[in-house]
Amino acid sequence: MDLSPFVSPALISALILAGALVLFVTERVRHDLIAVLALLAGLITGVVKPEDALSGFGDPAVVAVAAVLIVGRTLELSGVAAKLARYIMFGKATYSLQMAMLMAVGALLSAFMNNIAALVIVMPLGAEIARQNKKAVGTILMPLAFATIMGGMITLIGTPANMILSSVREERLGQGFGFFAMAPVGIAVAVVGILYLAVIGWRLLPPRRGT
Repeated sequence: MDLSPFVSPALISALILAGALVLFVTERVRHDLIAVLALLAGLITGVVKPEDALSGFGDPAVVAVAAVLIVGRTLELSGVAAKLARYIMFGKATYSLQMAMLMAVGALLSAFMNNIAALVIVMPLGAEIARQNKKAVGTILMPLAFATIMGGMITLIGTPANMILSSVREERLGQGFGFFAMAPVGIAVAVVGILYLAVIGWRLLPPRRGT
């Protein structure tokens, strides 16, 4: 049912996007299923041509993201990253210093692997640190999430957005970004953010029983 001759394609796209966002927020449907449903809606309404429906999976950025996820999962399952994180931690340091060290490890891991995988690796250590210091677990988990996001900005493969931008730049200008092109800004943002979260940020989180 091609609606594009009767309704503006921009309006149809906006409605599909709005519906997908609503489903994402409700969390009643799996995220991957929502993406497939949005693609099917685009096909049915004529916004997306059948020959273009799966063309995005062949984009170099998508392939690179998939490769990074595989490498990150491998590092997670091998236990190498977790052992490194445990080795770096200080056992008798203050809570803020322990938090800062763990966030630095998380940011470093996130620079070379998927930030979700990096967060999964350091999360158990964060929970243990919080329990040892008799703090709510949430006071360290939220800062860790932010730290891994900031760490992803340091390298080209740290976050899918960097790779997508690099592929677009290469397509338009003939040359993408270098592997450490974002490092000066990314490192500065990560250092400032980690210091803020370790000294002030975690104290602003609302206390919740059991978290």
